[in-house]
Amino acid sequence: MNDDLVSFLQNDPSARDLALAYYNLGVDRNTATRNKTQRLLQSALQINSQDTKLLSSLGYLAQLNGETDHAIELTQSALTIEPTNVEAINNLAMLLAKSGQLAHAASLWRGAFALNEDNEQLGINLALAECLLNRQNAAKQVLERVLIYSPDSQIGRRRLNTLQSKQTTCSAQ
Repeated sequence: MNDDLVSFLQNDPSARDLALAYYNLGVDRNTATRNKTQRLLQSALQINSQDTKLLSSLGYLAQLNGETDHAIELTQSALTIEPTNVEAINNLAMLLAKSGQLAHAASLWRGAFALNEDNEQLGINLALAECLLNRQNAAKQVLERVLIYSPDSQIGRRRLNTLQSKQTTCSAQ
């Protein structure tokens, strides 16, 4: 079976569009698709080295491939160009947290969440970081904000209930 995408548009898609189509379609599918996606993204980036979506996408692929330092470098490059890119901020904070830089990650999430309180994932990540940094009250406040914008958030509700029940342990559950 051929995994090549077929365009139904009159004009051929740009290198960027094709690369992002593969990225959106097959990042997690299999190694061969991921490798092809990476090659297409790198080719498109050669055309426009300032494209934050391409940089962020390559950063995420590097993360999936276990290349944490390279993922951080690519994501930081995207943020240098577009400092308010929420997706890149969240990804960089996640990478930093996983590499043991939780306070720095929390700082990034805090700034991004202050401007995007309707972003449930930012809030959930920030609340967990605050809790792990022994700032339970800050974590509760963040989760309360999350639930204002996402009242059906099961994760937010469960974590807030755990904190309100005075349990002092924090986990990613």
